[in-house]
Amino acid sequence: MAGLDPAIQPYTDGWTWHAPREMDGRVKPGHDDREAMIPPKYAPVLFGFILSGLMSLLVSGIATWRAAGMPPEFISLWLSAWLNSWLVAFPAVLIVAPITRKLVGKLVKKEG
Repeated sequence: MAGLDPAIQPYTDGWTWHAPREMDGRVKPGHDDREAMIPPKYAPVLFGFILSGLMSLLVSGIATWRAAGMPPEFISLWLSAWLNSWLVAFPAVLIVAPITRKLVGKLVKKEG
């Protein structure tokens, strides 16, 4: 898949991480090729957790700034809005991601 970080390889069961390697296949210095702390079967849920957290943080920050300006209590307003939006965003990503994956699969031309 063109355009993806070479350290992330897509699999039909989700995403998995591989340590960055030199051109000859050796693991790059400073990187570990041991298995990650979290089993690979949880990768789609972890991906959704991180994605929904970052996206809701960004969107709630912009929405809070547009609605309230920059009052002294901006950070507390933003964090409150973020936590509430993340509670909705995380389950929404888990529900919508498989649908989106199927739609993308139908829209993208097959290689070969």
